[in-house]
Amino acid sequence: MLKKFATRSQRALVPFVATLLLAAPMAIGQEEGELLPDFGLWLGIGTELFPGDGDDLDVDGFPDGISFQKLAISPEFDIGKFGIGLDIVLHYRFTGGDGNDFEIRPEDWDPALAGVSFIELYLPKIQFISWGQRGEPLFIKLGLIDDTTLGNGFIVGNYDNTLFLPETRIFGLNLNVDGQLFNFPFIGLETFVGNLAAFDVIGARLFARPLIGTDIPVLKNIQAGFTFATDTDIDKHSPSVVEDDTVSAFGVDIVQPIVNTDAATLVAFADYAALAPSDTTVEPVSGSAIGFRGMLFNFLTYGAQLRILGPNFVPTYFGPVYDLTRQPSYDALTAGGGVDY
Repeated sequence: MLKKFATRSQRALVPFVATLLLAAPMAIGQEEGELLPDFGLWLGIGTELFPGDGDDLDVDGFPDGISFQKLAISPEFDIGKFGIGLDIVLHYRFTGGDGNDFEIRPEDWDPALAGVSFIELYLPKIQFISWGQRGEPLFIKLGLIDDTTLGNGFIVGNYDNTLFLPETRIFGLNLNVDGQLFNFPFIGLETFVGNLAAFDVIGARLFARPLIGTDIPVLKNIQAGFTFATDTDIDKHSPSVVEDDTVSAFGVDIVQPIVNTDAATLVAFADYAALAPSDTTVEPVSGSAIGFRGMLFNFLTYGAQLRILGPNFVPTYFGPVYDLTRQPSYDALTAGGGVDY
């Protein structure tokens, strides 16, 4: 049986190097008008047990697992509006009688040994690729999306595709385009795809600013929006449930910015939405809301709203934990007897 222990100095080698990487500053000069890169690094150290190949047996005669040291490196790099984050996991061990032989787990880097395609193996090593910030005329984010909201969030609010980490990494898309980017501020579009490989949970909001060309105070910034979102594969993560169930959501909204300063923001809003399950024996259900929200000093959020919800209507149906509650959410939507939320 291969030895699973290394000398004290060898065990400390990889964490020591990783610590140096974390502590090393980026010595990049900045001239006037030059973009200054921003670099961050997260490290994780541990061990992980993988199934053996059947050649090694434990004391009870069962196939023995193979233990690897684990080093997780997650660097993030930003320059200007462009950002990229990686998630690289290195499984390694020291083998040989004297513990001097260093081995890296080949399944982490060889698609053939891992039993997946090159894209399936290497694409998840990208945490995200982004351009711009949310709220700017152009915002793009590929990979992990953990805070996707369409409009006021009455249908899609803080949707998160990271709930199955670290075992499963889902590669999604968030794309927002405001007409101001093209000097046409009358319209804009917000979109997201939860999983680009499956294209199951998707949504979009098209909005208009019909009075933006006028000089009417406050009202000239009013938005009217239409939102559509759907889940075409509710049993994606629950293969035991009945297949082919889907759900769609439609909604209209009004957003009226009132205050927009560095110290405070204030927005009034109203929403109406309907949820339609694929089960034709169940009628679509609807709900509405009216309220206000805002932020103080760029970090303190506040708000209040009044909701009028029909039986079985689930507000923020595509919420932060939706990928974990797809089937229960659908069951609540299609349940008899009128379940109020």
